[in-house]
Formats: sequence, C-alpha cells, structure tokens
Amino acid sequence: MSRQDDIKQLVTQYQRRLQKLREQRASFGLTTPPHILMEIEDIEAEIAKLQAELALLNERVATTRLKLDEDIRAINQSDTLNKYSVQKELEGGLYKFNIFREEYLPGSLKDFQALMHEIYQLQPQYREDSIFLQGERTPSDYPENMGRWEVTLGGTLHKRGFILARQLPNGTTKLQFANYSKFDPIGSQFDIEFVNQILKQDILQVEVTLASENRRRFHQNLIDHFNTEELRMVAFEMHIKHENFSSKLDSFARELIEYCERHQRIEELKEICQENRPSTAW
Repeated sequence: MSRQDDIKQLVTQYQRRLQKLREQRASFGLTTPPHILMEIEDIEAEIAKLQAELALLNERVATTRLKLDEDIRAINQSDTLNKYSVQKELEGGLYKFNIFREEYLPGSLKDFQALMHEIYQLQPQYREDSIFLQGERTPSDYPENMGRWEVTLGGTLHKRGFILARQLPNGTTKLQFANYSKFDPIGSQFDIEFVNQILKQDILQVEVTLASENRRRFHQNLIDHFNTEELRMVAFEMHIKHENFSSKLDSFARELIEYCERHQRIEELKEICQENRPSTAW
C-alpha cells in the first residue's frame, strides 16, 4: 500500500471518530467534558496535517509523471531508440521494456491476461500507468493458438518481465532489446555503456533461469511419458553406462539429463525422445 493510500485510510478513520465526538458534544451542549473537546481539536489538527501531506504527495506525483511524459517524448524522437528500447527514470524508479514471444501457446488470451494481472498486482505503486498488454494473432495459416505477443511491463524492477517469461507456458522465449538505455532525468543523458553492462548481466541471468526451467520441464516430460525400463533402453541406445543410475524413475531421469548435459548430448536425448514419443513437445 502506498503512502497516499495509508493517508486516505487514516483520514477516513479519524473522520469517523470525529463524527462520533461531535455527536457527543451536541448531546452534552455546554456541559461537554473537556477531554471530548480536546480530542476533537487534536483530531481536526491531525486531519488537516494529513490532508496537507496528501496534497503535497499528489503534486509531486503529478509533477514526476508530467516530467516523465516530456522526457519519454524526447526519447522517442531520438534515432538511437526504437520500440524495443528501455527507459529508466531514476527518481521514480519506473522501468519500461518489451518481451517478444512467438510460440505455441496452449493457453488462451484470457489465461495470458490473468497471468499479467498477477504480475500487475506486484506493482501497486504504479497501478495507474505501469502495465499494459498488447497482443495480436499471427496470420490465418498458423495454428489457432499460435500467438505472437508483445508485452510491455513497468515497475520498480525490470526483472518483472523475466518473471513473466518463466511463468508463461512452454515455448521459446526471445528477449529483444535493440537499444537498452539508462535515462538520466537530471542531465537528459544516455549512459549506454553502463546499461549495456546491466543488460548483459540480466540476459545471462535469464538464460540461466530459463535453462533451469527448461530442464525441469524436460525432466517432468520424461517421467510422465517413460517408465524406468524404457529410459534404460534410451540410455542403452545412446551407449550410456547407466548401471550406477538410480532404480527410481524420478532419479534415473534426472541423472540421465545431467549426464547428457555434461557431455553435450542433451539434444541427442531429446531427438530420441521425440522419435519414441512424437506426440509430445520435447
């Protein structure tokens, strides 16, 4: 909850208490006890103080948004940026970026929007302007649920987009940033070198995270579509010594994946799985 919301809630509580006190004062008339009169004065003063603070905060937010709009307009006019650019407004902590996905989506647009809503709830401080979703269908000759989605997220952490990338259904994720830039609202300068360094770190983290997620999905597919004996046959076909592998299906599948990763044979394993279970996406 933002400070503005806290203030509004406090003012509402004070006003309810103040109304009761005023009703008591009206009923007592000239004989109203001093402590009631003192509490009324204290609450009125506190309400005035909170309302002044709220007005100041609203003014700052409006000023920041106006300045950000002006700065973004200036950025958009620059040839160094395009629609995949990232602008960072340091004081407000607002990040904007794009994730481009083109994949087979088993879910519907409604499911996609539900996930977006979940991410959206993490960013109440930018509830009015931080997240919006744009989507368009691919040409009619594509399968009905093949989707091309262009997503724009905003919030205090630009890794929100990477959270989304990990939580969406199976498929290939492509993060495309043509000119990732850090925007300095004070000097209106672009520090490309600094931000490029951040981008490399972020993409490395995404690659590691997505690799881990892909491994988890692959492991789940193995134990869903093969039994232990069938996986032994797969290992035998690949000339892998599996005698020391676990006899439990879950552990055997994990050890087989780890072996193939160590020896750069994971794609070969996927090809054999595809041949044996062609109806499954490996």
